[in-house]
Amino acid sequence: EIGNPAPRRLHKAAKAARMVRVYTYKDPLTLIRECAGESVHRAEEIEVFSFTPGFLKELAATLTRDNRWTLMHSDGELVITSQDESMMGSLLRHSLANS
Repeated sequence: EIGNPAPRRLHKAAKAARMVRVYTYKDPLTLIRECAGESVHRAEEIEVFSFTPGFLKELAATLTRDNRWTLMHSDGELVITSQDESMMGSLLRHSLANS
């Protein structure tokens, strides 16, 4: 899933899939709060990732009609190269189990 799916969608996905990951461009605490008190199957196994503040804005500033990116991911760090410009940010991991 991309964004912040509803707890009901997460519940259904966790029942159907071996692994569930959410990559959100929104505040991950909003998703965690929405899931608090809801019945989400295997919530402790669902991985939620967000990006460091400003990273997506910096990346968005490089967007063109025909983008070509090189992506490197290592130990939670992302490096994206677009044309001659490189941007670095972190992929932050959050847990629904704390909800």
